[in-house]
Amino acid sequence: MTAPGAAAPSWRPRLDVVFALATFSLAVLALRSPTLGWGGVLLAVLYTLAAAAFLRRGPRLADGTLADKAAALPGIAIGAIALSVAGPFWTWPWGAWALFGAGGVVAGWSLRTLRDAFAVLPARRALITRGPYAWVRHPMYAGELTMVAGAAVAVGGVAGVALVAVAVAATGLRLRVEERVLAADPEWAAYAARVRWWWVPGFV
Repeated sequence: MTAPGAAAPSWRPRLDVVFALATFSLAVLALRSPTLGWGGVLLAVLYTLAAAAFLRRGPRLADGTLADKAAALPGIAIGAIALSVAGPFWTWPWGAWALFGAGGVVAGWSLRTLRDAFAVLPARRALITRGPYAWVRHPMYAGELTMVAGAAVAVGGVAGVALVAVAVAATGLRLRVEERVLAADPEWAAYAARVRWWWVPGFV
């Protein structure tokens, strides 16, 4: 784990450039996908925002352990898994499109708000309390889960319900690990007491 206040290793900025290029390549692939339709355009926008965040993000104040990172991986992968089983986008019902689009808007707004505090794996960076983070502590995950819910509607039946259950469990584990790392921030306790909800104000 990186000690709080320690200088970032010199290779990390270069690694962020690699991450940005890889993420932007995903945006291009999403646009060129024959099965994603306008969903590919939405994904391309999200990937482009993430690529920009990699390029401008600030230093880590502390890093999660290897176990923390491993625990976060299912929550990171669940979106890609959901899309892979949901079938071509043009076969989705309107309700699935609506959920996917709404979730994408929330995720994009959250990404835009995070800016230089963006992280994929558990790490402590600058604490963001503005925008959607003034209402819930993990709005980007809420957006991602809503997108998965759209894919689950497209899958339908018991398999769709199971997909949502797995996504909620995996994302819940991811955010618990992340909050354990964030708890070292001296401002975190006051923020968590003020913003009580993870995903939906007044509900969860």
